[in-house]
Amino acid sequence: MGRSISLFADYHTGENSVTNYCGLMLKLVYQESPKLLNKFLDYIFEGEAEVPFVGPTFEQQNAKQMKRKHSIPDLEIKQDSFQILVETKLTDWYHKDQLENHIEGFSDNIVNKILILLCNFDDKNCNQNRQDFKIAAKKKNISVVEVTFEDFLNGMIEVCKTPQLEEYLMEFQEYLDRQKLLPTWKFRLDVVNCGRTREEILEAKVYMCPNSGGQYRHERAKFFGTYWDKKVEYLYIIDAVVVVDRNCQNSEIKWKNSEESDSIFINRAVSAIKKYRQDEIKRNGIQVFLLSSEKQVNFIKDSKGGMFGSKKYFIVNDAVDIDRCVSIINEKKWSDFENK
Repeated sequence: MGRSISLFADYHTGENSVTNYCGLMLKLVYQESPKLLNKFLDYIFEGEAEVPFVGPTFEQQNAKQMKRKHSIPDLEIKQDSFQILVETKLTDWYHKDQLENHIEGFSDNIVNKILILLCNFDDKNCNQNRQDFKIAAKKKNISVVEVTFEDFLNGMIEVCKTPQLEEYLMEFQEYLDRQKLLPTWKFRLDVVNCGRTREEILEAKVYMCPNSGGQYRHERAKFFGTYWDKKVEYLYIIDAVVVVDRNCQNSEIKWKNSEESDSIFINRAVSAIKKYRQDEIKRNGIQVFLLSSEKQVNFIKDSKGGMFGSKKYFIVNDAVDIDRCVSIINEKKWSDFENK
């Protein structure tokens, strides 16, 4: 079963594919507006490098700049001179020789030189070597900026505000998630309106919904919360999400948080469909959330009315496991997290 057509399909793996898709997002942002690319660079540099102005500037009668040439033109158009190099790593291991070669790779006539190291950094690994390299590069007027994939994504979130860019951004985030380059999912709680499916959840530890996108499109999450009666009453670990085609013709893992084999997850999903959704699977495909580690909790919706929409996400920082997640949200109100 093929994945939906996407600019960020992951049919190839490795650093080249990741770099290509990150570069594609930068190109899409630039095509929307050079000023948006400036805003993105300003976000990820965080003062560690001077942000070059991308695109030409237009100035009228710039007497100060042109006085020495004995002429004052009505309009001046100029482009800042800058060069940005990016070195992408999927593991935190930058070789000293490679970095030094990048320093030599900058053009001599460039004014603003910036080297971006794009990686999910582990400060325990070669951190001092990177710091020494940054100092050496600075002596040659080269700024070295360390950027994580989460930083890169957050910068894109800041600038991708048009409907078209927002669509690309969602696909890009899902791609980074599939490549396990984002840590956010490890602390995400997916609270789902389960009033009509509580029997399936409590009996078989599965949640099923149509594979139709829209309101049924779920971001990757580690924790699953069942919502009914104005509260989350049960909390689970999401082991995997399996997509099963109509009539159970094909199945695939959408994403998984466990090292269990794909075949075991797929067999479990198909068995649940045959038990609870025999008629529905004849009409459309189904997503199956496979759950484990059930815990009772009292996480209270304190706003008026029922749950708006089919799902709601919470980021539960420091929730390294389900017991810690329970201790953080138990007897808490939704507003305690929404207002942070």
